[in-house]
Amino acid sequence: IKVKQGLVENNWVAYSPDDAVDLDSCYNITIKNNVFYRNKDKGISIGTEQYGPSRNIRATNNLIIGNAIGIGVKDSSEIFIDHNTLVNNHIGILAKIKRKNYRIGGYAYVQNSIIYKSEIPIKTEGNSKIIVTYSLSDKKISGKNVIVAKPSFKNESKLLFILNPNSPGVNKGKNHSD
Repeated sequence: IKVKQGLVENNWVAYSPDDAVDLDSCYNITIKNNVFYRNKDKGISIGTEQYGPSRNIRATNNLIIGNAIGIGVKDSSEIFIDHNTLVNNHIGILAKIKRKNYRIGGYAYVQNSIIYKSEIPIKTEGNSKIIVTYSLSDKKISGKNVIVAKPSFKNESKLLFILNPNSPGVNKGKNHSD
């Protein structure tokens, strides 16, 4: 709560009874190179509580597997999601209004990411927005340069979510990244 600059890096959070990472009224936070595995609620939760929205939050190179919600953003908070792999979450990315005193929900900008085996890949509620570009999903989602296909990973059962050379996601990200 109320962190003004920070880094959440190189963590493995599994089986948390709540969220793996939960930021409220935070600014200038980077969440990178983490694994969030089978947490009860969200892998990453970006919001407000009673303190105000979170801004300039970046999630990069995270592996988010088997959570109820991979990434959730709410109540005028914002997150930039780049090069994340979200697998087998009930909802991949959710933007919504949670607190009744907010008129604007969450905002997420997603690029160069994979959303795979989620029952609901992207969901917006209320006055929220999720923009997706240069990403891959096994289910249809709206966005620019979004590929609908199976990603073809090295070995899912051993959690090796590295793209095979023949994957439809190779060189398809922004600036030809995977």
